[in-house]
Amino acid sequence: NRTLVLAHRQELLSQAKQKIEAAYPGLKVCIEQGKNFADHDSDVIIGSVASLGRRDTLRLSRFDPNNFKLVVIDECHHAPAETYVRTLDFLGARDPTSHIKVLGCSATLQRHDGIGLNNVFEEIVFECSLTDLWAQEFLCPLRAFKIKTNVDLSNVGTNKLTGDYVLEQLANTIDTPVRNRLVVEAWLKFANDRKSTMVFCSNVKHVEHMAQAFLEAGVDARVVHGGTKAEERAYLVNQFKERKFPVMINCGVFTEGTDIPCIDCLLMSRPTRSQVLFQQMVGRG
Repeated sequence: NRTLVLAHRQELLSQAKQKIEAAYPGLKVCIEQGKNFADHDSDVIIGSVASLGRRDTLRLSRFDPNNFKLVVIDECHHAPAETYVRTLDFLGARDPTSHIKVLGCSATLQRHDGIGLNNVFEEIVFECSLTDLWAQEFLCPLRAFKIKTNVDLSNVGTNKLTGDYVLEQLANTIDTPVRNRLVVEAWLKFANDRKSTMVFCSNVKHVEHMAQAFLEAGVDARVVHGGTKAEERAYLVNQFKERKFPVMINCGVFTEGTDIPCIDCLLMSRPTRSQVLFQQMVGRG
């Protein structure tokens, strides 16, 4: 009667534990990741797919597949990856005769590489679009402002795999002092009453330069990127959630699965051709 929840990032593991415990306070929920090992009497195990599904690991052998009834995969568009398949196959969950049900959840089922999800899932049992969620008032409506920056993107190449801009070329084109100041000026004009703004940039240098532009304008802005240490990242996220500073700037960190309900403004300072990425960024608000 145990449930395994699979996810691929620290924030998703922590969020899943927090939400499940809040909804079902009588259940014992444990995280299986790195140095953390779930108790054998756990009702729900929140598992890092990187820890459980790593090639040649013995970690899965700690568990008896017969004790599980359900596997939930968060951000399930990642499910065709070897780490997920290896974990599911250990449990026998992909066997049509298995007693284990596999449920996947994602806001963006499309994959950049075009690989389908049919090697893991049999059918889509429920779907609801952003427009449907807006219409049903599950999501707040958006007020959007388009700012003309006079930056020419015609010479920025397209990544053949993702269909998006080549990131280095994009960063070199848009990360200029003039454009960064213009972005900050637009925020001051249209959104200076916002308490929690999430800014999306193209790369680490762009993040740092954008933060400097905000600071020069007298706005307290903090940064998070792939090089930010886990402890500092967690601290900054908690401070942001408590509205201790108004602007959080990132690149490639808060695009997928991030749950920060206080966000009341999104600043897309990086253009994208990717519908998936755009939807992920918009979804943070």
